[in-house]
Amino acid sequence: MAFSWTREQQQVIDLRERNILVSAAAGSGKTAVLVERILAKVSDSEHPVDIDRLLIVTFTKAAAGEMRERIRQALEKKVEENPEAVHLQRQLTLIHHAQITTIHSFCLSVIRSYFHTIELDPAFRIGDEGELDLLKADVLEAMLEKHYEKAEDSFIQFVETYATGRDDSGLMDLILQCYDFSRSYPWPDQWLKNTVKQYRMESLSQIEQEDWMKFLMHYIRVQMEEYRTTYDRILAICNEEDGPYPYIEKFSMERERIVEAAKNLKHYSQAAKILSNIKFEIKPRRKKSDNYSQEKADIVSALRENVKTGIKGIIKSYFSKAPDQVLLDLQGAKQAVEQLVALTLEFAEAYTQEKRKRNIVDFHDLEHLALKILVKREVSSDEKGNPTEYIVPTEAADQYAQLFEEVMIDEYQDSNYVQEVILTSVTSERFGRPNLFMVGDVKQSIYKFRLARPELFMEKYETYTTEESKHQKIELHQNFRSRAEVLNSVNYIFYQIMKKQLGDIEYTKEVALHPGLDYEPTNYNVGGKTELWMLSLNGEDLGESEAEEEQLTEREWEARLIAKRIKELTDPDEGQFVWDKEKKEYRRAEYRDIVILLRTIAGWADPFVETLMSQGIPAYAESQNGYFTTIEVQTMLNLLRIIDNPIQDIPFVSVLHSPIVGLSNEQLAQIKLPYSKQMGNGIYGAFCFYMEHFSEDPLGKRLIEFSERLEKWRNASQYMALHELILLLLEETGYYDYVMAMPAGERRKANIDMLVEKAIQYEGMSEHGLFRFIRYIEKLQKFSVDYGEALISGENENTVRIMSIHKSKGLEFPIVILGGASKRFNQQDARSRVVFHSDFGVGVDYINPKLRTRTPTLIKKTFQKKIVMENLGEELRVLYVALTRAKEKLIITSVKRDMRGYIKKRLTQWNDCGMTFLSSALCYLDWLLPVFAKQKGFSEIYKQLEMSAPFTNPYWHDLSPIEATLLEQDELLLSAAREEAAYAISKAVLEQWDSNCCYDEEAAKQIQYQFNFDYHYSDMEKIQAKTSVSQLKRLHLQQEEVTLLVPEGEEQESHIQETIPRFLRQEEKTKQAAWRGTVYHKVLQHLHPTLPVQKKTLEQDLNQLMQTGILTKEERTVIWDMDFVNFYRDELGKQVIKAQQQGTLKTEQQFIIGVTPQELEPNVHGGENDWVMIQGVIDAAIEEEDGWILIDYKTDRVDPEKGVEQLKQRYQIQLDYYKQALERLSQKPVKQQWIYSFALKEGILL
Repeated sequence: MAFSWTREQQQVIDLRERNILVSAAAGSGKTAVLVERILAKVSDSEHPVDIDRLLIVTFTKAAAGEMRERIRQALEKKVEENPEAVHLQRQLTLIHHAQITTIHSFCLSVIRSYFHTIELDPAFRIGDEGELDLLKADVLEAMLEKHYEKAEDSFIQFVETYATGRDDSGLMDLILQCYDFSRSYPWPDQWLKNTVKQYRMESLSQIEQEDWMKFLMHYIRVQMEEYRTTYDRILAICNEEDGPYPYIEKFSMERERIVEAAKNLKHYSQAAKILSNIKFEIKPRRKKSDNYSQEKADIVSALRENVKTGIKGIIKSYFSKAPDQVLLDLQGAKQAVEQLVALTLEFAEAYTQEKRKRNIVDFHDLEHLALKILVKREVSSDEKGNPTEYIVPTEAADQYAQLFEEVMIDEYQDSNYVQEVILTSVTSERFGRPNLFMVGDVKQSIYKFRLARPELFMEKYETYTTEESKHQKIELHQNFRSRAEVLNSVNYIFYQIMKKQLGDIEYTKEVALHPGLDYEPTNYNVGGKTELWMLSLNGEDLGESEAEEEQLTEREWEARLIAKRIKELTDPDEGQFVWDKEKKEYRRAEYRDIVILLRTIAGWADPFVETLMSQGIPAYAESQNGYFTTIEVQTMLNLLRIIDNPIQDIPFVSVLHSPIVGLSNEQLAQIKLPYSKQMGNGIYGAFCFYMEHFSEDPLGKRLIEFSERLEKWRNASQYMALHELILLLLEETGYYDYVMAMPAGERRKANIDMLVEKAIQYEGMSEHGLFRFIRYIEKLQKFSVDYGEALISGENENTVRIMSIHKSKGLEFPIVILGGASKRFNQQDARSRVVFHSDFGVGVDYINPKLRTRTPTLIKKTFQKKIVMENLGEELRVLYVALTRAKEKLIITSVKRDMRGYIKKRLTQWNDCGMTFLSSALCYLDWLLPVFAKQKGFSEIYKQLEMSAPFTNPYWHDLSPIEATLLEQDELLLSAAREEAAYAISKAVLEQWDSNCCYDEEAAKQIQYQFNFDYHYSDMEKIQAKTSVSQLKRLHLQQEEVTLLVPEGEEQESHIQETIPRFLRQEEKTKQAAWRGTVYHKVLQHLHPTLPVQKKTLEQDLNQLMQTGILTKEERTVIWDMDFVNFYRDELGKQVIKAQQQGTLKTEQQFIIGVTPQELEPNVHGGENDWVMIQGVIDAAIEEEDGWILIDYKTDRVDPEKGVEQLKQRYQIQLDYYKQALERLSQKPVKQQWIYSFALKEGILL
C-alpha cells in the first residue's frame, strides 16, 4: 500500500500565512513532516521559496545535521524526477548556506554579521567549557580576595552565614548558581534587582500582591479541594453495603467545614484563622452490633488521618508565625540577598571583562549579545505617569524579518525566555505576515536543569485554536513507532497520573497516543503486556543516610533481576521475537535490541554493567565523568608530565611501572635501594644513579634505553605541536596498540583519541606549550571539571546498552527496560540553604543577629514548595519519555527492602491518584504501583500480601495492557542457583571431553583452516590508519634542523645565562625557534595590510593584534617587524595582499584526505578498499580561475647559499600532499607551489 500522510500531518505540510503550533506526540513522525513542509515550500510551483530564506532552529547540532541531510536527499530525489527544474537545482547549492541550525549557531551568525553594533572584536571565539570554568573560578577567587582584604562587615557576615567547610567553595557555588539563573532571563541584571525588591516590602498587603504569595494561596486552595475529594471517597466507602456507616454523620460535618474553609481562603492574613477553625470530630467507637468491614474502616481512618496531617502540615509550614513577624523576617533577610546580588553583579561584570580581554565568549554571551543586536527596551508612560517597559525590534531584526519567509522552531517545549525573544524578533507578524512555525511536545519537556520553560509552549497551546485562524494549533497524536500494547499501557498509566497541576498538561484522549503502525501479524512470541517487576529484599528499607555500599547492593540485586529477564528475552528457543526493519521479517531478540534506561548513570551504570557482564551478558554504558581517572589517560598525562619535568616522583614511577617501560615492583625497589635519600631528586635521582653505576646490568640497560627515548621526546616537545607529540608518543611506545588489547579496549582507544582532541582544542586557545597544557589539565581536575569517557558503542554491536533517559530522548528501541523505578527523586535544589527559582528569585533564611539562629522565611518555604512541585512535574515528563522509547516491549523494574510492607502502605494511602497522592511521590514506583494495582492480574499479589484490594468498581479493570510481578529475594536466588547448576553440568561435560575424538568433521576443518590462515596483507600492519603530513615528512627526512631565525645583520638576543649548561641553552633556542614559527603563522593568518606596505603602518597593525588579544605581549616580542615588511614587499607577498582584498585567499585550511597504502609505501600490498587518512593544515592558497597558488611559510634558518635547495628538499613531500589534498577537495588544479623563506627573504617556486 502506498504511503500517505494523515489528515493532521497534511495540515502541517500545507497550512500557510499564519503562526502554527504543532503538538507532536512521541513517535508521531514530526521530523518527516517538518522536512516535507520545507520541501513543499521550496518546490511550490506558484510561490517557491529559496531554502536559505527559511530559519530552521533545532535543539542539537546532530539534529540540525540530520535535518540538513534529509532535506538534501529529498531535494536530490526531486531533481532526479524533474532534472529541468532549475529552481530545485539551485536549492541543492543553497542548502549548504541554509540556516538549519541550533539557536546558538544562529546567534553566532547574528553576532558575526552585526558585531560592529555592539563593539565586539570580530576575531572572537567560543571558549572551551573547561577553559571557561577555570576562568570563572579565577575571577571569583580574585574578586573574593579583594573583599576579604576590605573586610566589610556585611561581606564577612555573609561569608560566615553561607560559606561551608574550610574554604569558600560553597560561597563560590552560590554566586555561580545565582549568576546562571539570572542568565536565563533576557535582562539578567533586572532579574537580580527584582529579587531584592521582594525583601523590601513595607506591609503585608504589598506581599499579598507578589507572585509567590499568589502561588502559595492557590496551592493551599488546591490542597483543600483535594481534601474535599478525599472526604467524598471516605463517605462513598462509608455508604457501601459493608462500609463503616456510623462515621457518616460526623465525617459529613468535617467535609462541610473543609468546603467552607476553601471558599474563604482569599487573603494570607486570614488563612491561619480559617484553617485553625477546621475541627475534627471524635470518631464513633465500634459497637458489638456494628457489622461493617473493619478493613474498610481502617482504610477510611487512614484517609482521614492523611487529611488531618495535611492541614496541620500547612499550618505548621506557612502559618506558624504571626503575619507581622513574617514581614519582619523578610525585611531581616534583606541584607543577605542584597549582598548575594551585589556579588553576583560584580562577578558578572568582572567575568565579562576577562572574557573580552581574551576575546572569548560563552554560550550565555551568544544569546545575550544576539539579543542586544536584535531588540532594545523602551519605556513609555500612561496618562498618570506610570512607566511601562516594552521590547522594540531593531533595524537588524527588521532586516532578518524581511529575509526569512518562515521561522521554524523544533523542540519548542525546551525554549527559554531569551530564545523566545530572539526568535520572535526575527518573525514578520509585526508587518502583517505571521510566519512562526513551532513544533514540540510539552509532555517531553525534560530540560528544567537547563532552565527550559515549557510554559511558553503551554501559553500558546491554550490560546491557539484548532479552527482556521492566524494562530492555529495542530495535534499529531498517531504514533508510528510502537506496538498497540506499548501505547495502550502508556496511555493507561498517564491517563491516571499526568495532571495539569503537575505535568503542565492534562493527559486526555486529545493528547493520548494512537497506534499508527500496523505490525505484521505472526504466531511468534511478540509484544506482550508491559511488565512491572518488584523485587523484595530481606531487611528493612534503607534510608538516605545508609552506607553507599548498601545502596550499591540494592542496585546489584536489581541488575541481577534484569539479567534474569534479559536471558529469558534472548533465549534461543523460547525468547521474544522482534521485527527486523532491514530484513523485513521477525527474528529472535538479541542483546542489541535491548536498552536499559536509568534516571541517572552516576553510581548506577557501573554495578549494572559489572553484574550483567558477570552473568554473561555483554553490556555498555556511557559515563558522564571519570575521564581523567582512567588508567590510559593517567598514564599518558604522566608521560607528558615527565617529558616536561622528569623530577616528579609519582608521575615518573607511574610511567616506569606502566607498559611503556614495564618495570615490576621489585625492579623499582632495586633501583631505589642503592640510592641515598640525601642525594636528592627522589626517584629520578635514583634512576640516573642506577644508570651511571649499573650500566651493564640488564635493568640498567633498560633504563638507559628509556632515558634516551625520554631525551628524544623532550627535544621533540620543543618544536612539535602538542597533539602531534602525543601521536608520536603513542606510535613509538606502542601504547595505543596496548590499550586496545586491554579489556574494553575500544573505549580505552577512544579515550586516548579524546586526549588528542583535547590537545588540539587547547592549541586553539590563547596559551600554548606542554607545560601550560599540563597545568591546564591539573586545574580542570582541581575544580572538578571532568569529561565522560568517550562513547564508542554502535548500533551494530551485539551488546545491551545502558543509558540515561535524557540521552535516550529522540531514540527508539525494540525492548526497553526502565530500571531504578524505586530510586528516590532528587529534590536537593529544594533543600539547599539558598533556593533559586527562575520566576520568583532567591529564597533565604532569616538569621537573628543576636541569637545567631536560623529560621526559613515564608518566601523561602514557598519557593521550596514550588520547586518540589515543578521537579515532580519534570519527573513525570521524564517517565513519559522513558516509556515511549519502546517499540515492541516495555519492562519496568524496582527493588526495595521489605517491598511487601511498602506496597501495603502505599496502597492504603491511595486516593484516586489525586494531587495530594501524586505530589507525595518519592519515586516512579509511588506513581506506578496504584496504576498496576488496579488491574485484575494484581489479585495474585494481594494473595501474597494477604490483603484485600483497596479499589472498588469502577477502579477494577478486567482487561488492561499491564501486569505486575512481586518477586522475593529467595526466589531470585533459587533461579540463580538453578542456572549455576546447569552451568556446572555443562562444564563437567566439557571437562570429560575426549580430545582424541572428532565430534564434528566440518567444525574441525574450519578450525584447522583458521589456524593455518595466512594474511595476504600482513605488511599493511606497518601503515598507520591515520597520520599527519608532518609525520609523513619525518618518515622521508629522518632529521630536520630547527634553529632560531636571526635577522641578517643583527646579533642574536639571548636571555639565557652563560651559567646554564650548553645542552639546556640549545633546548631553549630550539623551543624559541618553534615558538616563533607558530607566532609568525598566527600573524600571517590575521594580518590584513594594504599596498604599499610601510614599516610604520605594519608596526601599528601588529600592535593592534596584540591589543585585541590575538597576540600576547610575549609573542609580540619575538616578532621582527622587517620580516613581514620584506614579505609583503616581495612579489609573492603583494599577490597575497591582492588576494585578501579580492576574497580569494584561503588561510590555515585544515584537511583530511584518504590515500592508498601504496602511495606511502610502494612495496606494500594493500587491498583495493584499504585507505590511510592524512591530515594537515595548508598555510595559504590563492584561488584563481585556472587553478590554485599554494604557499607555505618557513622560518627555518638555512645556509644563505644552499638554502633554496635545502628547503626544496626538506619540504617537497609536505607540499606535494598539500597539493594533492587541495586538488581533491576543490576539483581544481594547483598550478604553482611556493615556499616563502623568512630567512632568505624570498619566495621559492617548487
